[in-house]
Amino acid sequence: MNGYIRKRGKSSWQLIFDLPRDVDGKRKQARRTVHGTKREADSKLRELISAVEKGDHVAPKKESVCSYLERWLTGYAATNTSLRTQEDYCGIVRRYIDPKIGSILLSRLRPEHLVDLYGEMKQRGLSARTILHTHRILREALAHAIKRRLLTRNVCDAVDPPRPARKEMVSLDEEELTHFLSTAEQSYYSNVLFVAAYTGLRRSELLALKWSSVDLVEVRLAWLQVFIGDPSH
Repeated sequence: MNGYIRKRGKSSWQLIFDLPRDVDGKRKQARRTVHGTKREADSKLRELISAVEKGDHVAPKKESVCSYLERWLTGYAATNTSLRTQEDYCGIVRRYIDPKIGSILLSRLRPEHLVDLYGEMKQRGLSARTILHTHRILREALAHAIKRRLLTRNVCDAVDPPRPARKEMVSLDEEELTHFLSTAEQSYYSNVLFVAAYTGLRRSELLALKWSSVDLVEVRLAWLQVFIGDPSH
């Protein structure tokens, strides 16, 4: 593969390089404009020629980050994840990603764009956990763009998102639990709080309980084999 550089401005260069010939043998070329020094332009040209020779060259397309993510949500996410996960992905993309970097061309997305995005999220008071979750979703979406040959690299790999601080879990002692349950008796949700205190079930697990899961004779949740209010305890 051949290529050459043409100067365009004080610090801009046009890279012209050969692509694989058409089936009829006709010559094809690609052009790419880069900014920087002549040495940087030479390095980029060698990189592009090497990618063409290896079959890894990806022609840039004028598709925005927002447009690609929408296609990814309605395509991959809609067919490979649960409904709840889809809703989670859509919420993160449309609340946080699209407003900040959605208008940027996918091929021009850079690590600094993500740094700015996460910095703005932090300034808005969003937790490190939410920012990390946003980073993971974006990284997964861009990984699929690479598989589809829309990108050659995942810019998320060059960015370190904030890590949530680990919180020490503190459980109630016997006296605190007795006081909690006594106070909870005045609540409309007293039964729910009672079950939560004695089983450690998550909120989603509590809400998913059905009458078929409750054994009133043995006084237990049959599907968990967890005893509740057993006089022997």
